[in-house]
Amino acid sequence: MLVAMEEKEMNGQKPKREDFAHLEGRGISISEAAERYGIPFSTMQRWVAQGWIQILRPGSRGKAYEINEADVAYMAALYHAVPGKRRGKRIRPRD
Repeated sequence: MLVAMEEKEMNGQKPKREDFAHLEGRGISISEAAERYGIPFSTMQRWVAQGWIQILRPGSRGKAYEINEADVAYMAALYHAVPGKRRGKRIRPRD
């Protein structure tokens, strides 16, 4: 399920964006990403809308758009690093 969340047990440290550089530019659909990384579809859509996940290829004529898997893996690692219920909790560091 969590390809990136094998994350070599981050040893209690917060994941870094660089940890997922090997996935940079690899396209994945939102539904596939949600399933693979264990993130609710609506959460994934919100992250895309907020610009936290880059769109690599816009969808057209019923085709799903592709998002950057490196961004997805990083956000998923942050999401899963927060213990317990995540609703309303900030998972992404302030810029």
